[in-house]
Amino acid sequence: MSFAIRYSDGDQLWKHSMDFLWILAAFGLGFVVKQVGLPPLVGYLLAGFGLHAWGVEADSTLTVLADLGITLMLFTIGLKLNVASLLKPEVCITAISHTGLWCALLLGKWFLLVGLGLSL
Repeated sequence: MSFAIRYSDGDQLWKHSMDFLWILAAFGLGFVVKQVGLPPLVGYLLAGFGLHAWGVEADSTLTVLADLGITLMLFTIGLKLNVASLLKPEVCITAISHTGLWCALLLGKWFLLVGLGLSL
């Protein structure tokens, strides 16, 4: 489902303004969710899921903005991360056991498939 208005020669008049409207909708829903007491990120996610379900496809401009937003969000999380809290024994034990469990499951699946003569 495309919302771009096309001229007879294939030009798109409203494509970039529609991206602006989708971003405005995301910020608007983020503001509404913030007023309810939830983080605005919940509103942004709801807007993205809703627009995707409605059939809106992202333009390259919108994709670049989304990638930039994710990068900035991860950078902010990294700034707030306390490395000392990651070195606690319960965190290390949980991470090592989780990694070991997944490695054992994947290796077991691989050996089972190779033993049956199947390929991955």
